[in-house]
Amino acid sequence: PVNEQLMTLLGFFLAGGSLSQRGGVRLAFGRRNQGRMEEMRQALVDVFGVEPVVYQGADGRAAELRVVHSVVAAAFRFVFGFDGARAHSKRIPDLVYNVTPELQRAFLRGYLLGDGTVSKNSLSWTTVSPQLASGLMHLLLAHGVMASHSVHAPAAPSAQLVRGKPVAGRYPVHTVVVAAGDDVQ
Repeated sequence: PVNEQLMTLLGFFLAGGSLSQRGGVRLAFGRRNQGRMEEMRQALVDVFGVEPVVYQGADGRAAELRVVHSVVAAAFRFVFGFDGARAHSKRIPDLVYNVTPELQRAFLRGYLLGDGTVSKNSLSWTTVSPQLASGLMHLLLAHGVMASHSVHAPAAPSAQLVRGKPVAGRYPVHTVVVAAGDDVQ
């Protein structure tokens, strides 16, 4: 069904998901959004009728929900258009532009839960995909919400290590910010 759960799931997938032939659909959960794992698990069950496998993170890895199911993977690849998409080339599925405003807000919420930040005076979404940042701006504007867009150079290698390697960015980081008081509510 095209419902709020699906839209939230698609938003979260764009923020913290991946897709592969062998690994199926994966949703990653870090420290900030670990509490949303049950909501996304239930959405996968309700929308696709498949129980995902939960992998708890270890050694600096994020926890994951995985669905290795050919029909679910085909839906993400061909219906939602994620075939071959990588973090820097993800874009909002066409379906999101063709649903009700309520369902579009559910999509934005899902993305915010995955790669967003909420502060006292603003909401922000981050991505390394210029197409996704542009799509977020378009979607927000369609709801009458003005947002700013900034681009920052990739992060230089740092002293922080993940799996024994220094953390470094490869792509510019795009940040979409909503800071107007009425728009944040």
